[in-house]
Amino acid sequence: MEPLLREDSRVLEYNGLGCSLGMIGHTALHWAASKGYASLAKWLLDEGHNVNAINNANSTPLHTASQNGQSAVVNMLLSAGCDTKLVNTDDQTAYDVAVEKGHSQIARNIAEAGAQAVLPSLLSELQARDEGTWKVAEMKQALKLSKVDTDGVSEKAELRQLLREVLDKAAPALAAKPMAEPKQNSAPAPAPAPPPPAAPAPPSEAPAEKPPSPPKKASAPMQSKLDALDDSDDEDASAAQQAGAERAKALGNDAFGRGDYTAAVKHFGAAIRLTPKNYVLYSNRSGAHASLGNASEALSDANECIKLAPDWAKGYSRKGAALILKGEYKDAMKAYKAGLAIEPQNAALLKGLEDLRASLREVLHSACSSGQAFSVEWLLKHGADATLKNDDGETPSAVATKKGRKDLAATIERHLQEPLPQAGHGKAQEPSGNATDSSAPPSWGEHREEVD
Repeated sequence: MEPLLREDSRVLEYNGLGCSLGMIGHTALHWAASKGYASLAKWLLDEGHNVNAINNANSTPLHTASQNGQSAVVNMLLSAGCDTKLVNTDDQTAYDVAVEKGHSQIARNIAEAGAQAVLPSLLSELQARDEGTWKVAEMKQALKLSKVDTDGVSEKAELRQLLREVLDKAAPALAAKPMAEPKQNSAPAPAPAPPPPAAPAPPSEAPAEKPPSPPKKASAPMQSKLDALDDSDDEDASAAQQAGAERAKALGNDAFGRGDYTAAVKHFGAAIRLTPKNYVLYSNRSGAHASLGNASEALSDANECIKLAPDWAKGYSRKGAALILKGEYKDAMKAYKAGLAIEPQNAALLKGLEDLRASLREVLHSACSSGQAFSVEWLLKHGADATLKNDDGETPSAVATKKGRKDLAATIERHLQEPLPQAGHGKAQEPSGNATDSSAPPSWGEHREEVD
């Protein structure tokens, strides 16, 4: 390689253009990655080879090394700062490829490197915001990535203090290194092919062949040949996909148990791509999204879980938790009740419903006591039970009357006289507004079920 490079620098990222292997588009770094030649890969990078070079399938050297199980090259590419988020033409990251091929340790290494890559931007974002806006999930994520043990830490104030210490230590580095611009999923245009040999072989010895340019999708004749193959090929592929999905699910469960919900979302997502009809995976990813405070994503996965398994009670528990995060408490109650109609003694559903009712009751009584008319109306509209009594045995109406707010008491009485909506498992109506008052109920993000 060294003599070739000295003769023509374009050889460094030559991707086979003009030769019989040109349809693959591998660079020398791709080839070294596929064979596991870590020392050669390092030399190529030292000479200036683009670590994120792509071949004709948009695969980077990291994709190639991950596919072939070359862990030493993977680790070297990660150390060189390769972009773990780039996807190939199958919309797979290198992590996805590693999971599909069963290289679980490589997948873990890529996931950890990807998480570490977001730490500076996460810390910069938190540093720029008021401490009062820091969410528990993002504080835990930042502390986890910073290698800070949060086991036994349950108070938000303690998490804030730990994060302050991390930010204080990281302040010089954050000030010196501005947030990097996102990388594009592209590489510099490949260098043109080196000059061809001066004397090509005679036609009689080397028949001229036009390099094939296969279409992205199989043509009809090719498809008919594929259909004629033995079914065992499909069975083998299906078994491999199932095995890959199980490995990804196990990695997701492990990440969830450690509190690394970002990694859990990634692992469960990889498993879903391999087995998209597995309702348990959507439930697990919904739980991970909820733990991160991603309400819309958690609800979407919960709905997909219910669609695939309408008689599985846990899907409704996931939906209830997601709706609580969105502030749609009445619909959350409907979800919990729908699940209890399937499994009346489900502990998670019973606890979720009871916690929601208790919290709404407490906030409704507080709003009546402080005369917050908007909050009272909003809470009644979104599922607060106006018949529940506080520890003093008073209903919300009685509290409002005692505080001289007969208007609020009248509002509550009108609400109690309204006909109840028909029960059912249909799609819940969207609320017409969101509470912005400070007395609106908090999200119950700390109430979460374990994954399956």
